[in-house]
Amino acid sequence: MTFLYTTTGESYLYDDTILNLELKLSKKDFFKINRKFIVRHNAIKTIVKYSQNRLKIELEPSPNIKDFIFISSKNVNAFKAWLNK
Repeated sequence: MTFLYTTTGESYLYDDTILNLELKLSKKDFFKINRKFIVRHNAIKTIVKYSQNRLKIELEPSPNIKDFIFISSKNVNAFKAWLNK
């Protein structure tokens, strides 16, 4: 299941795949950081170097999930370039 989380903290069930959602969103404002998450630029609160080639991010507001949100190692360079646009 795919959920959308708003900046006001609401969540909505999205009845489609994350891949199809990614195709519909602005590449300027949204980035698919891993196979589970697409984030909006202005929702990123902090970015922390987690390991040699991974980053951990915190979102504001935070989605109600138990796991940390990581940027996959293969996406780190593209993510950094996206941030600097």
